[in-house]
Amino acid sequence: MKTSLNICSWNVGGLLSEHHDKSNDKNFLSELAQNDLVLLTETHVGYENHLKFDNFLYYPFCRPKSKNNRYFGGLGILIRKEIRKGVNFLNNGTSEYQWLKLKREFFNLNKDIYLCLIYYAPKSQTDLLEIIEKDITDSYGSMGDILLVGDLNARTGSEKDYIDGDSTSHVPLFDENYDVDCFTEERVSKDLITDSRGKNLLEFCIGNQLRILNGRMCGDSTGKFTCFKPNGCSVVDYALVSQSLLQQILYFNVSDFKANFSDCHCKITFKILASFQLEKNKSHMKDFPLRYKWDTESIQKFPGIIYTSCHTK
Repeated sequence: MKTSLNICSWNVGGLLSEHHDKSNDKNFLSELAQNDLVLLTETHVGYENHLKFDNFLYYPFCRPKSKNNRYFGGLGILIRKEIRKGVNFLNNGTSEYQWLKLKREFFNLNKDIYLCLIYYAPKSQTDLLEIIEKDITDSYGSMGDILLVGDLNARTGSEKDYIDGDSTSHVPLFDENYDVDCFTEERVSKDLITDSRGKNLLEFCIGNQLRILNGRMCGDSTGKFTCFKPNGCSVVDYALVSQSLLQQILYFNVSDFKANFSDCHCKITFKILASFQLEKNKSHMKDFPLRYKWDTESIQKFPGIIYTSCHTK
C-alpha cells in the first residue's frame, strides 16, 4: 500500500537529439523512477517519435513542425502503469496545456484532483491563464481540488498570493457569497524579481484561491531557483494548489540543476497524501473491440482513432 502520490514536473528542453535519447538514458530514467506521474514540458518531439519509458505509459501532446523542420514546445505525460485506472484525460487540452483528473476513489483522496500541466511560452500570443481560469470557474473548481504545474515563465518574487488582511467590511451588504481570504502563510523565494506575467499569476492565484508551493513547503524552505541561464537565475517552474489541498501536500522539492537532462531547468517534485494499492500489470486488450470492419478509408482513420482512444480513457 502506498501512502503518497509522487509527482514530478520538468522542462527537459527536448527528449531527443542526434546523439542523445533520454528515454534510453538510465541516469535520466532513474530521475523519474520514484514518481507515479511524470509531467514533462518542452519535449521537442512529434507523434511519429514512438518513445517508451520503463514502467510508464507515455502520452505526447506535440506541436507541428516549425518552418525550419524542427519540433519545439510540446508536453509529455508519463503515468505509472499500475495507476492508469486512477487517471482520466480530459478532452480540452493542447500542446500548451492538458487537464487530468486524479480519481478520489482510486487514490483515497478527500476530493477528485483536477491537474493541469502547463507550458506557457515566453512569447506566447495566447493568454493561457485566462483560458485555464475559465476552465476552473466554469467546471473544475466546483468539482474538486485544483493542481496546476509546469513552466509558467512568470517571476513572482516572494509577493503574496493571497489578500492580506481580507475581511467583509468592504463588501456590499447584498453580497453574502463573498469568500473571505483567510490565508496568512507567507512564502519565500531566492528570486527577488516580479515581472508583468508574475503579477498576472499572483492575481490569478488570489482570484481562484490557489497557493504557490514553491518556498512554502517542507523540502523548499528557501524558495530555490528553478531556472539557470547565463544572464541569471529565476523561479519560473511552479506547482499551485487549491487552498483546501494544501494540507495534503507532504513535501515539495526543487532538484539540483543537471545539464545533461535539461538546458536550464530543474525538476520539481512533490508528494500528495493518498492511499492506494499498485495494481499488477494486466493486459488492456479487453478495452479493444474483438474485430474491426475495414474499408478503403480505414487506413487514414485508424491511427487517429487509436490516438484518440488512448487520450480519452
